[in-house]
Amino acid sequence: MVILVCGHSRSGNHFTIDSLVKNFKDASFGIFRPGYAAIENLVVPHDSGVTELFYDFIFNYNKDQEIRICKTHLLPEEIETALSRDDYFLNKKDRVIIDFLYNEAKVIYIQRDVKDVMVSLYYFMKLGGGYQVGLRERLAHMSIAEFIRSPNYHIYPPRGFADFDRNRIVYWAYHVQQWMKRKVCPIQYETLSQDFESTLKKISEYCGGEEILRNDLSKPSMSDQKNSLINRVLKKLRIKLSSKESTAVSPYKGISGSHKAHFSDEDYRFIDKNIQMVNMDVESQTIV
Repeated sequence: MVILVCGHSRSGNHFTIDSLVKNFKDASFGIFRPGYAAIENLVVPHDSGVTELFYDFIFNYNKDQEIRICKTHLLPEEIETALSRDDYFLNKKDRVIIDFLYNEAKVIYIQRDVKDVMVSLYYFMKLGGGYQVGLRERLAHMSIAEFIRSPNYHIYPPRGFADFDRNRIVYWAYHVQQWMKRKVCPIQYETLSQDFESTLKKISEYCGGEEILRNDLSKPSMSDQKNSLINRVLKKLRIKLSSKESTAVSPYKGISGSHKAHFSDEDYRFIDKNIQMVNMDVESQTIV
């Protein structure tokens, strides 16, 4: 079985992935050059070695990898555009992998409160993370109020700048809307975090049944995160805190409601207005 975890950046994608790896039997997340088993790595220029590693992970797996997990932050139309162009992929295996993930994998869409997403994304990008397209110098002097009003540049080669990229709130709403049009299992980050076992059981039912769950369910802990400050300090001291590291990249606090210390009433009105501009009431094929 292959699972594709999708979501807007900083929505709890890796918390979801780590939860599945820790609690699903024989589950693994592809971690190899240049980073993860992410569709993004196949739509940007890359060498054939990346393709072969990805292909083997999906199709030539070991017995202890019965459940293979991949991820993406891409929009459905970015994937569809790449697949629709005969001249896009130099290596046919890239097309095979992406087509399989997009059309055959079990798709989990993780959604988080947009306000908390923006706070986490703001600090993540200020530290140099994310797909920045030369924004780092501007971000150093940008307030969070300016940040949410700035254009989205998380745009991959299959498409150009579009109207929904005009600010980060509209892009977030469009991202949710477009994935919800597909056959997915939608999961709320806040629900997974607060009602962990029940939500994990819902995901397992979508993926084939509760028999794929381990007997003792447990959350991935913050102490497992390889990039946390405490782990970095302990690593320098050559003290290992945990035998299992998280896949999270520069994790923020992961606290629901942390946005309350960051936004003004005017900011909240801007967020609400721009979400309403994107029709969120779409015909959905969602499973859970």
